[in-house]
Amino acid sequence: MRTELDVVNSCLAVMGQSPVTSLVRPTRHATMALELLRKYTLKLQSTSWWFNSFVRELTPDAGAAFSVLAQLPAGLVSLRALEGAPRLLLKAPGVLEYADGRVVEAPVKAHLTVAYPFADLPPMVQLAVEDIVIRAFAARAEGDPQAAVDADRDLAQAVVQLNAEHIRQMGANMLNNQDVQAQLFFARGPRPSLRYRS
Repeated sequence: MRTELDVVNSCLAVMGQSPVTSLVRPTRHATMALELLRKYTLKLQSTSWWFNSFVRELTPDAGAAFSVLAQLPAGLVSLRALEGAPRLLLKAPGVLEYADGRVVEAPVKAHLTVAYPFADLPPMVQLAVEDIVIRAFAARAEGDPQAAVDADRDLAQAVVQLNAEHIRQMGANMLNNQDVQAQLFFARGPRPSLRYRS
């Protein structure tokens, strides 16, 4: 498992600088690397992935003006209704409302997306974030426009790899769906016999 310090030192190594031993009082370049690390860690987790999203039933507290604030996890990035349910809006201080303005007074299931600290991410995600941060750091530190383009490309490539892992983790392969299999079978048409004739 990688740490924020490991990533910052990897960024500093790109510039040929000595590693730091602590992030308590970081140097100017270490601060820049740390800011980029936190930015891209949050940016990558703003999408729902297998590791940072889940469904939770929220029960509004009638004694606290129907607030659900106490039930929300730290680092909440987004909250949305399940498919087919009315749209939910989270208002201050932790009151859920439907899109038409009615306050949610009964328990409701919602899909939550949470941003975790870098150290708590799965190793595959940590490595993707680290690659992106190193490129972005090099682009910013050197003022190289090509390095900025490379950082964007690395972000896109990391998202593709994470999407593949997300599909695997969620079991969301359409080819495993019986309806899709039937459609493909009929679309293919009858197959000629491949038996050997004498």
